[in-house]
Amino acid sequence: METETNYKEEYEYGLLRLKDSLEELCVGPYRVISPYFDYPLSVIEKKVDLARLKNKDSNEFYKEKCDELLKMYERLIYTFLVCKSETGTRSEKRAVNKIYKNNKKKESNSLVRKIFLGKK
Repeated sequence: METETNYKEEYEYGLLRLKDSLEELCVGPYRVISPYFDYPLSVIEKKVDLARLKNKDSNEFYKEKCDELLKMYERLIYTFLVCKSETGTRSEKRAVNKIYKNNKKKESNSLVRKIFLGKK
């Protein structure tokens, strides 16, 4: 018997995870990428707050918001990797290339889904 996923909790967790990642990654020379994520994130939060006020925040609604957060998280990771591959040290560039090569070998799971869910 399969239990239904509580997407409200998943949304809260994903939002916290994305904000923590933004805080951690957007420091030093990479702080310039933060505004590209702050505004879309605030739009998602406003939509959720509005839905809560109107009591229209269903499980399906939160599932859609989780998908939006996952897309933003994916964009953040790839943006950061591109920045590292362009401006990073030699060892950072090698590490990024290694990530890309390993991800191409394992096409079954996306890189972002593995990182977002904390899986190897």
